[in-house]
Amino acid sequence: MRRRERRGEELATRANVVLIQCALASIRTTAYLRRDPGLFSGVVVDDYHELIRSLADTAASLPGSLRADTRQTPAEGLQYAWDSSNELMRRWIRETLASEGILLDDLVS
Repeated sequence: MRRRERRGEELATRANVVLIQCALASIRTTAYLRRDPGLFSGVVVDDYHELIRSLADTAASLPGSLRADTRQTPAEGLQYAWDSSNELMRRWIRETLASEGILLDDLVS
């Protein structure tokens, strides 16, 4: 694997881990508060159960690509999560990664 490809996969791995960690924390916070904890600036999600489900669905597709015994790369896992997410979850992915200094445009198409 070339250096550029390796860097891309390392960044994708970091992005996957960040999203999984943030999703778990957000799910826990939302469940505890029983309301939207304000994950999105200017948007309030009325149904906190739906928010939890959406976060769980988005995060659930990511760990498989981090396993050593899989053919899917972390970048492919992130692309799948992006492709299968609704607009709200795409916003969450973009904002979460941006808060960690990760530009989503470098990882998904």
